[in-house]
Amino acid sequence: SARALVGAILTSSSQAARSGRSASGYDYEVPGQWQGRHRTLRVVGDKSAGHTTARLAGEGPSLAALRQRLPLPQVLVHVVRDPLDNVSTLVRRGSFASIERAIAFYDELCVAVAAVEVDAEVEMHRLHLEELIARPHEQLRALATALGVDAPPDWLAACAARLWPRAARTRELVEWTAAQRQAIAAIVERHPAWFRRDASAEARACG
Repeated sequence: SARALVGAILTSSSQAARSGRSASGYDYEVPGQWQGRHRTLRVVGDKSAGHTTARLAGEGPSLAALRQRLPLPQVLVHVVRDPLDNVSTLVRRGSFASIERAIAFYDELCVAVAAVEVDAEVEMHRLHLEELIARPHEQLRALATALGVDAPPDWLAACAARLWPRAARTRELVEWTAAQRQAIAAIVERHPAWFRRDASAEARACG
């Protein structure tokens, strides 16, 4: 039921707040804010980008089924990072034995997101990591607007203070072949609205 689903999300959020919001070496705790607590509940959500996208691409429940089960406005937040860093992170975490397999998996995720994007009933907000770091208040306000909530100054300042000065460039920790760089560039060119204009050229030049 919708009540059970929302309850599960709230329970997960409260447990994460109590145990410390850390994952994959990143600390997501925002001191002084409302993580795991609320006065008037207006938005619920969770994040598990790779798993969520893989389920959408597979045989699991569809977004249409979710809309039937939870008849509330739904917004998908599509966070975009440089694909060179995405793929190299997958390899360095041991998720894949080779760069080629990681690239193939990343390409499958992109295809799944693109399929969701054309669904007229799906509202999607795209958030670029590099732009969030460069202009955090602007990007966070846009995200809050997409979710239908306010963006008070103390929340903006607290969230902005948790960002690193720049995105981790894990691409520099991997040795790329020309074929691998070309495969990444091809993914970028298939989804030009997502990535920076220079991403394709950088993929070809990265070494």
